[in-house]
Amino acid sequence: MYKKVLICLVAIAFFVTGCGCEKEKVDSNDDSVSYKPINKEVLKEQEVDVFKITDVSMEATDTYTVFTIFMQNTSDKVVEVKNFNIYFKDASGNSLLDEPIKTPFYDSFEPGEIQSLSVSSPHDLSNAASVEYELAD
Repeated sequence: MYKKVLICLVAIAFFVTGCGCEKEKVDSNDDSVSYKPINKEVLKEQEVDVFKITDVSMEATDTYTVFTIFMQNTSDKVVEVKNFNIYFKDASGNSLLDEPIKTPFYDSFEPGEIQSLSVSSPHDLSNAASVEYELAD
């Protein structure tokens, strides 16, 4: 009887722990996202009014684009920014989007202050040849 109980306990242990069955391996490091090359003109530093745009970065895939810039107030006065528009242009100077990416900012910049701005678009903007910025009221 002791052998029957032992065999039942071992069988239950295999059943409960799943020993003996092959588990599906899930690869958590799936790097299937493919980023597209970006035109260097898009990444160049620019000046807009009293702001210097630096450290421009852009990542684009087939389904979205993330665009990040750093803005520095180069004046000796506090500057209020309400809206900031970004225009992505093709090689002919035509806008790639129906309208610019409009970013409500509503912030002030102290003299010399640097702030970052990151925007995303549900479009592939990797074919942009240039970017233009506009401070808007």
